[in-house]
Amino acid sequence: MDVMDLYTMILQTECIMSIKKLLDYFKIKKIGNIKAETIIRLCQFVIQNNYFSYNGKFFHQVRGGAIAQVGHSTNFLDLYIENNNGDLFTKVYHKPSYEPYYLPFNSIHSIHMKMNIPYAMLIRAIKYCSTFETYLNEREKLRMTLLLNKYPGEFIEKQFSRVFQIHILMRPLSTSNYKTLREKLIDLDKKEKNSN
Repeated sequence: MDVMDLYTMILQTECIMSIKKLLDYFKIKKIGNIKAETIIRLCQFVIQNNYFSYNGKFFHQVRGGAIAQVGHSTNFLDLYIENNNGDLFTKVYHKPSYEPYYLPFNSIHSIHMKMNIPYAMLIRAIKYCSTFETYLNEREKLRMTLLLNKYPGEFIEKQFSRVFQIHILMRPLSTSNYKTLREKLIDLDKKEKNSN
C-alpha cells in the first residue's frame, strides 16, 4: 500500500536537488571512495524506497520522507505518536507554545458555538488517546482549560455527557468500554470521509 503525506515538508525531488547543490557548492567530488554522483543516486534510492511496517502490513511512502526511527516517537499536527515496543501509543499533542485559550464563555458568540467546543475537544481526546488513562488525563486538562476560560462546571459536564448520549453509551466510560467507543468514533470519521 502506498502512503502519502506522512511527512511532506520535504519534497523528494527537492531533497535530491538540495543534496546535489550542497555537493556542488562545496565542490565535493568524493567522500572517501564514493563519488558525488553515487552519493546522489544512493540518496535518491533511499528517499524513493521508503517503507514502514504498521499492524503487520508494509507501506510505501510515495511523497515526503522519514523523520523518525523504530522505537521512537513523533508529533504530527496535534497528535503524539509513539512506537512503544511494537504497540502504537497515541495522545493529544500540545505544542510547547500552547496557550490554554479557547473562545471565552463570556464572549458574544452564540451558545451553540460554545457548546461545540467542549464536545469537539472531548471527541478529539477520545479519538487521539489510545489508552483510557491518557484520555482521563486529557479530559482533566480540557476541563481545567475550559474553567480558565470561564465555562461553568455544570455546562462543561453537560457537553461532555452529550458526547456519550449521542454515541449511545449506556454505562459510564471505563477501561473496559473505552476502546469500543474510541473505535466507533474513528470508524464514524472514516465513513464520513469516504462519503464525501
